[in-house]
Amino acid sequence: MLTLILSLLGLGGVGTAALLFPPFGAMLLGFGKSALAIAAKLPWQVYAIAALAAVVAFLIISRGHFMHRAHADEGQLASICEKVRIADANPHLDCAKVSDQILLLGQALQATTKAIGEQNAAIERLAKQTADEQQISAKAEKVASQRADAAQATAQRLDRSSRSAPAGGAPAGTCAPSPTLLEQWP
Repeated sequence: MLTLILSLLGLGGVGTAALLFPPFGAMLLGFGKSALAIAAKLPWQVYAIAALAAVVAFLIISRGHFMHRAHADEGQLASICEKVRIADANPHLDCAKVSDQILLLGQALQATTKAIGEQNAAIERLAKQTADEQQISAKAEKVASQRADAAQATAQRLDRSSRSAPAGGAPAGTCAPSPTLLEQWP
């Protein structure tokens, strides 16, 4: 970690570590306990500068991380804004209003789903009503057919009766008028 921070600051190598952190550097250079004694005599300002350099390096690294993340988030937000513009059929939609527009699109979708459900229920009711009316129509058609068959049979019977020979020996195709008819017509 230390060498990473130092390399970011442009300070590299073991000698730099020995200058900035004398106890650590003395061990790196192999000077032993005499170097530790010399490092103990360094002023506190050297340690403060080293700590400050470490904090600055950390801030530079973290800023880069957060800038990278901010650019990625910005790209995602631009993509979301473009897709909402397409869904809303409004190419000039302000990206600041995207969250409100998503909410409105969701409400419209719920209303559409509800309306489609109600329409499907109405269609099912109409289909049932149509089936019932078709059954009633089939029954009425059957009754009408039976009546028509009965009327046809009566007409055929009357036609055969009119063509048959009368009982009094009159020629076929003629029939004698009834007594009631003769009374009404002079």
